[in-house]
Amino acid sequence: MPEARSRGQRVTIDLQDSRTSSAFWEITSFGYRQYVPCLRWKQGEYKAVSLVSNGARDLITPLIEIPEKGFDFETWADKKTIDEHLKPVASG
Repeated sequence: MPEARSRGQRVTIDLQDSRTSSAFWEITSFGYRQYVPCLRWKQGEYKAVSLVSNGARDLITPLIEIPEKGFDFETWADKKTIDEHLKPVASG
């Protein structure tokens, strides 16, 4: 069974399950002209993607990595909750 690992987290995709299998292959199947840049989603990357022309937009599918939410070592707690951290990305 294929696995994807990201900074200590493991995501498992069951390709035997028809519900996830068809969605997985539909998402990961691109033509030879499709460009898939891996972007660490910060302000500069967000601005660059928003400025891409409509013609070029059809040819790219960005793979977005959300930066870590940060940790406050003085209070020994996360700087933000996961909802606070993802709100700017999810609301856009």
